[in-house]
Amino acid sequence: MKNIKKSKKDSYKSHLLLSVPFAIVLIFGGCCSNVISFESLINANYTQFQNLTSFVTFFQLNYTILINIPYIFANFKSRKVPIRKQLISTLLFLGGNWLNNYAFSFSGVTVPCHIVFKSLNVLINLILGSFILNKRYSFLQVLLCVLITIGCIVTLVYKNHDISILDYYNYKSFVSNMFNGNQIAKDVLGIKPNSDFAAGICVLLTSSIMASLLQIYNCKIYDQHGKDCWKEVMVAQHVLSMPILLVFNKKSIEQNLIFISKSFQTNSLFVTKLIINCITQSICIYGVNLLASNLGSSNFIILNITLTFRKLLSLVISCIIFDNTMSMTSWIGCGLTFLCCFLYSLL
Repeated sequence: MKNIKKSKKDSYKSHLLLSVPFAIVLIFGGCCSNVISFESLINANYTQFQNLTSFVTFFQLNYTILINIPYIFANFKSRKVPIRKQLISTLLFLGGNWLNNYAFSFSGVTVPCHIVFKSLNVLINLILGSFILNKRYSFLQVLLCVLITIGCIVTLVYKNHDISILDYYNYKSFVSNMFNGNQIAKDVLGIKPNSDFAAGICVLLTSSIMASLLQIYNCKIYDQHGKDCWKEVMVAQHVLSMPILLVFNKKSIEQNLIFISKSFQTNSLFVTKLIINCITQSICIYGVNLLASNLGSSNFIILNITLTFRKLLSLVISCIIFDNTMSMTSWIGCGLTFLCCFLYSLL
């Protein structure tokens, strides 16, 4: 009798830990907290560290690997997903992330510009889902995805100022002079349009496409090998990514580690923030992979909408905590996105 009760309790616990609501809690709790912790690192302006974003990524990968060492040893010989699929997933994971950071090396590609173009992922997923998965979407689904994208763009472009009739003429001039390097479009999105900028945009679009392909590919893996293999895929991505990260950033990582070891007391606050960021990043990754495994390839677009909704929420939280201002136009765009995400969830 006791064994039956224990079995039911374990079954309930297992179902809870693999449920969609639990994954959403991890995403909104972990990812939003991660944005706050990361912004606190960036705002502190730790100029003594070289290539800070790669250094943070190095610690995030290490933390995820370390906490999963027992899982790695326990399940190494009983892998469900073939190594070939793991390698493809890792290459998409690494390629998307590397291009995402590489885009900043092009002149004119600023953080606001970066966020705006990344908000196009919903439409990219919609298009790729139609071609790769032969999935058909209703007119209402397409309309809501377009409105979600518009809401994101309006929120992020007009974060610091309200829309006006002059913007129409500015954007018209911006498009016509985009590849000519003219100064006329300099203030639009905070960028200076030229061929180098156009190359940066191509890199960003490629990064977004690879991220969308990764979502689709992982969802297909979960469909074929069961949703409980999400952790295996996640751990493999981090383990296989570490050697490549070290190849490209070994020197800067070594110098940063030496600097911390020599002046640990001085950098104790930085290390604390870094640990918090790693913990929240791990929770965020768990949530994203868990939700993807539950939704499957047929509903992968919902995953991207959930992440888009989370991005907008993080923006609002950032404005409140770090005193970042938002214009009325930006709040309207934010409200439009929230509303469309809610309506899509009802379909």
